[in-house]
Amino acid sequence: MSKSLIAIGIVAAWLVTAGLFKKGMTDSFSADDYGHVNKNIHFENWKSTLAIFFELDGREYRPLVRLSLWLNYLMTGTSAVSFHLTNLLLHCGNILCVYFIAVIFFQNSMQAYAGSLVFALHPIHTTNVNFIMGRTDLLCAIFYLCAVIFFSNYFFGQKGKRHYWISLACFIFAILSKEMAVSLPLLLFCAAMLFGKATGKATQFKLAILSTLPFWVIASTYTAGHLFFAWHNPQSIAVYTNFHWLNATKNILQAAFGLIYPFDLYWARNFYENRPILFMALGALAITALVIYWHRQNRILFIKDKIFLFSIVWFIVTLLPVIGGAALRWRLYLPSAGVSLLLIALYRSLSKEQGRYFALILAAFLILSATEIFRQSSIWRKQSQISKNFLDAAKRQRLDQLDEFYFANMPFGYKSAFLFSHHSIQEAFNLYFGRRPQIKILSYLNLSEAPAMEVIQGDGRLRFQIEPKPYDFFIFPPGRRVLASTGVVFRSDGYEVVVDTLAPSKMAVGYEVRIPPQSKVPFYFFDGHEIHRL
Repeated sequence: MSKSLIAIGIVAAWLVTAGLFKKGMTDSFSADDYGHVNKNIHFENWKSTLAIFFELDGREYRPLVRLSLWLNYLMTGTSAVSFHLTNLLLHCGNILCVYFIAVIFFQNSMQAYAGSLVFALHPIHTTNVNFIMGRTDLLCAIFYLCAVIFFSNYFFGQKGKRHYWISLACFIFAILSKEMAVSLPLLLFCAAMLFGKATGKATQFKLAILSTLPFWVIASTYTAGHLFFAWHNPQSIAVYTNFHWLNATKNILQAAFGLIYPFDLYWARNFYENRPILFMALGALAITALVIYWHRQNRILFIKDKIFLFSIVWFIVTLLPVIGGAALRWRLYLPSAGVSLLLIALYRSLSKEQGRYFALILAAFLILSATEIFRQSSIWRKQSQISKNFLDAAKRQRLDQLDEFYFANMPFGYKSAFLFSHHSIQEAFNLYFGRRPQIKILSYLNLSEAPAMEVIQGDGRLRFQIEPKPYDFFIFPPGRRVLASTGVVFRSDGYEVVVDTLAPSKMAVGYEVRIPPQSKVPFYFFDGHEIHRL
């Protein structure tokens, strides 16, 4: 395939991608975006800005992400347009990087283009592009992938030392964007071992170690710094460091499912949380069937095909730094590149007739994925409007003038998109109104198209009930959404929240607030449409 046709194809992929994501390119922030933007828009000059390279941001050290947020703010102020467009451009850049990596390993531009198209249109990326703080993975990925490209040019293509040093610089930029980039030395080592051309295993091992040694030194130094911080603040990273083999295995399986399932992951999550044994049994049956098929076809791919093996290594290695936490969608951005390589490796192993059927299945997968991206981007556009309406209602109620108030049913999300979570509503108030009141949240509310909520007020009691739908449910601090039974009580400064109704999915759809008579702090609640004062 000629270079001009490939160039046209890449541009076409960018245009299709931009068209599918267009609805999510709004002027509104969401959830944790508010806090991160607030922290990075008040720099006076470049000198004060560069201080971010010498300080931790809570439990994180991501100065390049912080710098990019400041630059976006200089472009469009508190409008999120430039922030969203930057995310989209980073995704387009990563599409090109995946193409170049596939060319290096497949030596076939058409197959490489197919792999980059799978990466471009994977619906798991919708959150990364539409959620501003999905940028951490986007920015990390573009440097990570460039490091792989330049290292491969040096190690396999004999392009000269300049490519090696550029690869090393890209690695430094990647870990200055997100911690998960520390997996790069292991990935490069595996690539050198699999595809190196040295004679003898001992020589190959020595060559792979020496060529990746500077990467290991940088990664070790960076990791040691984080471990030192964790030793002094163990609670700050506790949610990311549950490396028990059961938790790690569960996260790997959930990540694999998320990358091969092109439909609504929110519904799939509800299904899994209520039927984990059935889910695991189906997965085991599928794996067994594949192994039997490959055995009968005499194709044990993970042994015979180095590219197939490297694709699996890519998925596991890039997932290793985050398997101690939860299998969140935006953390699968880099592992998804391995899945793109894997699909093309599978295609190459098939006969001509089998390849035709596989191409049809892949085309259907891409169509479903494109449809899902458009659907999810439409959801993000709707959540943007809901966020604006909520903040307008807060201003009408003069909440921006209060120093402190209680709130029930804080909007948490619209379907699978984020609205306000944790303390982000306070940051939203600070961004738009210039004040940060103390908001004590008793519950959150996830919304769908037309939430029908029943509100009953009594003597010192307030009860909420919604219809059990896949998206409509209540969440209680700290992040409790699935409950074992009714009667669960949450307490906050004399207030009692009693959950009395659960949906079949074990999501809370009804609860009561018991209000202490001596409370003098204003109390507000959201009924799914408007804000009301008790």
